[in-house]
Amino acid sequence: MKNKTALLYDYLFSRGGAEKLSLTLAHGLRGCDLIVGMRDVKLFTDTDLKTLEGNVKVLTGYSDSKGWKTLKTMFTFVLNPPDMRGYDNAIYSGEYAPMALLRKKARAKRNFLYCHTIPRAPYDLYDFKLKQHKGIRRLAFRVVSLLIRLLYRPSLNHVDLIIANSENVRKRIKKYIGLDSVVINPPIDTERFKWIDQGDYYLSTARLEPAKRIATIVEAFKNMPDKKLVVASGGSDYDSMQELAKGYDNIRFTNWTTDEELFDLVGNCIATIYIPVDEDFGMSPLESMSAGKPCIGVAEGGLLETIVDGKTGWLMREATPAALVGQVVEATPELCITMKDNCIEHAQQYGDEVFIARLKEKLGY
Repeated sequence: MKNKTALLYDYLFSRGGAEKLSLTLAHGLRGCDLIVGMRDVKLFTDTDLKTLEGNVKVLTGYSDSKGWKTLKTMFTFVLNPPDMRGYDNAIYSGEYAPMALLRKKARAKRNFLYCHTIPRAPYDLYDFKLKQHKGIRRLAFRVVSLLIRLLYRPSLNHVDLIIANSENVRKRIKKYIGLDSVVINPPIDTERFKWIDQGDYYLSTARLEPAKRIATIVEAFKNMPDKKLVVASGGSDYDSMQELAKGYDNIRFTNWTTDEELFDLVGNCIATIYIPVDEDFGMSPLESMSAGKPCIGVAEGGLLETIVDGKTGWLMREATPAALVGQVVEATPELCITMKDNCIEHAQQYGDEVFIARLKEKLGY
């Protein structure tokens, strides 16, 4: 088979941007096999995957334990990686899948890395993450971070080309890993993220993790009981965020949604809010814009590349509850609807076809 290709990714157990991209890429490269370390069959059903032309292979069984599933996935790729020697192209993505390249049998004729980011906990977010742990958990975090650094950097010696998903990530790779890369921005589904109507709520779709600053958003809306917030995602902070919002009827959590539910929520909101710590790229703001909805973001990381301040959204100088209150008050339904056309036009640059065409060019497909 000419250009026999496989995409190798860490795991499918949340509906984040990297997972969406993995499926988009596997669809776009016809016949591309998809190999993942682990899969949550409740979130990614057989129906979700049956439209792929290539084979789907899962390397190890699913685990609900956050720490263990990370270690299990990492050691599966390191100690028992798939045999890639019969492939022309292997596209590695994620934080742990590339570690398979330490073993010769995991190397195809040509090996690529599509880098959403380097592993952040052992590198640029090390101090931020370390402060979240105490005692034995703090020691364990130090040990695991060291182990990841020892495995990740040497594995990239066997990559023919690194493709970063943003200029922000390109700079991060150079700073912490010392390697060059080219930039191909990830795609969004401009065909399905569409304007439907303007409802009466603001929307957050970021995963409920500390680095996404969901607590800041919740605290802001606790100070605006007349304005509604819908938090349409899940994550490790789900229970604590619900507790933080307890007693505030203007704040609603959906947990993880289906694709159709997400399209509906985005298409009917006033605006979206996305304020993570130094985001790699940020597909959520562009999905929002595709539906004609401006995004309230923060002036750092990849959002500097995707949000046009005052035209397709706003870039706050600081991510605090007080600053967010002020920005939401400014982002009235009347103002947001005037930004609809600019948002949609901007998002069209990031369609699936553009991404696949650029990637095929790099692969020689």
